[in-house]
Amino acid sequence: MKKNHRADDDEGEPASGADGNAVKFRALAVSLRNGTGREIVESIADIVDSALGNRRLLKRIEDVLARQDKSVLLLQCLWRNRATQLNDLFQLGRFMSLCAAAGTYDVWRPKLFRWLESGNAPSPRYYNSDTLKTFAGLAREQLLDVFTAKYCGAGDLTGLSLAQAAAKVAAGADIAYAYGDVLFPLRAGRGMDRGTWDEQVRCAIAADHCATDWDFIRSLDEQASVAEHPMAKMFAASNIGAERERPEVEAFFRGIDTTGGLVLCTFHGSHFGLLKIMYERWMADHFVIKQSNKENRPNVIVTGKTKDTAAFAAIKALMKNRALLIAADGPPGGQASEVAVFDAVAKFADGTPRIAYEAGARTSWLTVLRDGEHFKPVIEFGPRRKGKESFEDFRGRWLTFFAARIEDLLSGDPANLALRHQWQNYVRKRSRIEAAA
Repeated sequence: MKKNHRADDDEGEPASGADGNAVKFRALAVSLRNGTGREIVESIADIVDSALGNRRLLKRIEDVLARQDKSVLLLQCLWRNRATQLNDLFQLGRFMSLCAAAGTYDVWRPKLFRWLESGNAPSPRYYNSDTLKTFAGLAREQLLDVFTAKYCGAGDLTGLSLAQAAAKVAAGADIAYAYGDVLFPLRAGRGMDRGTWDEQVRCAIAADHCATDWDFIRSLDEQASVAEHPMAKMFAASNIGAERERPEVEAFFRGIDTTGGLVLCTFHGSHFGLLKIMYERWMADHFVIKQSNKENRPNVIVTGKTKDTAAFAAIKALMKNRALLIAADGPPGGQASEVAVFDAVAKFADGTPRIAYEAGARTSWLTVLRDGEHFKPVIEFGPRRKGKESFEDFRGRWLTFFAARIEDLLSGDPANLALRHQWQNYVRKRSRIEAAA
């Protein structure tokens, strides 16, 4: 069974490691003042080992070295320890970014790909949130190189379905810290061993990434630099993108009645990326709430600093009998409510139930589930405001409905557990509860 080692990408180092890392940074400071290049690189390597999977810590190293004009030493350190450091997709992306910043990417790129294609380097591991969109800040050449590095070890995907491609790509999927230890016991009595559970979770993550990454690459542009890129050509020759085009998927969304307005609630789990792809492809007159709209799509309602404006636009759309997709477990930036998900508290923004309440719209749960060799969208209808029902009462009914659907997924088929990083804090809460029991 593959050992899981990674910490969350958004969190700082665990408390147990904070003091040790402080000591290492003090040693690095001494080396930077008095040490030789070799001693500095050794100090960097000591910290970099701790930073694997800890992105805030890696960024801190970069900042310290940049202030000393010694970023090139981090490049040397990462390359010297490439078997472990560049076997992590995020670290590999940062390596490319550092090379570009130093003006040496043309020098390092041939070395990097000779190593990646030599057979001596395994494909980089990727974590739940390591979709290609995460690397959108890279220059186009480097972004396509990350694409190549991520999938080059999977072999030929030509003609393969999404499920088949995911099985070949799953070896690189890295299950987030503590997910298995916390979530596997929820399946008690259902007759599955931990090794099988882990394998199916990796396939779920891989499917989410294959679908999301290919959709992102196709969205970049139609320039030959993308369309003729070898990895893009292989994905185009696969049937990964065909999953959303199946007649059953089209019929599902065409058959949804939006009379009176319909709030389609989902969460950052299951096959979230594929759900958005299917919804945006087939749902008629749809709207979606997002944190940004860089593509300037007319049917995207942007949250952020204009939450009141976003809520008004959402209510207006619902009152015109439109469908509105909301990932209701997004970061609660304003008023929020707590609800128990199993034996740990989760916090959800009040925006979703408030929008449904004010519009008098129906609510539902929408997700995509693995169905044999395919993936199917599933809908379950939820509560709607009753007459003069208070918002507090309606919110309580909606929270109970939403939390129950999440519990069903967390304890259900691991082939649908492609959880995004938003659920890391929840996993940690449950981990602490179990440790204290």
